[in-house]
Amino acid sequence: MRKGNRMAGTADYTGALAALALALLALATPSAAATAIYRVDPARTVAEYTIAYFGVLRQRGRFSGTHGTLAVDLDAREGRVEFTIDARSVDTGFPLRDAFVRDGALLDAERHASITFVSTRLVFADDRLARIDGRLTLRGVTRDVSLDVARFDCGSPGAEAPHDCRADATATLRRSDFGMDAYTPLIGDDITLAFEVVARR
Repeated sequence: MRKGNRMAGTADYTGALAALALALLALATPSAAATAIYRVDPARTVAEYTIAYFGVLRQRGRFSGTHGTLAVDLDAREGRVEFTIDARSVDTGFPLRDAFVRDGALLDAERHASITFVSTRLVFADDRLARIDGRLTLRGVTRDVSLDVARFDCGSPGAEAPHDCRADATATLRRSDFGMDAYTPLIGDDITLAFEVVARR
């Protein structure tokens, strides 16, 4: 009888130790729930570009096929941004010009259908996301690109993450860095990219 009682007491003691160990492990391990993961809504996300031609005129176009994810932990000031743009979805408002931009001398969309961006660092100013550094792949060429963030409405530190995330960002790059040096100087070298992103959890 005593032996049975000792066995029962040992089991209770062991169970208590296991529960304590699990509790300490939970406190020591960062919570995955702190990172809010959003998926880009292609129907409400706009990716646009602006480029100069003939030195003074501006030509704008947009891409309708944009997908990606935003994973952000505002308390830890870290996260990851990834998106893919369908180069074939370019729309300049004029079908002949669309075909010209998609052609091999510029986007070469038939061979390089995807334009991708993967972040390498998120830069915060106070509690606001100010810049996203990353790697942009265009026409099969990958270069470092920084996105300046004008708006990042994805909650605030210490608060519950909202269901919708909205972000506006811009970047300027040289098309010649990606092998698009055709038609220079009739078409300018600098391209401004602008993103209005809407994503949902």
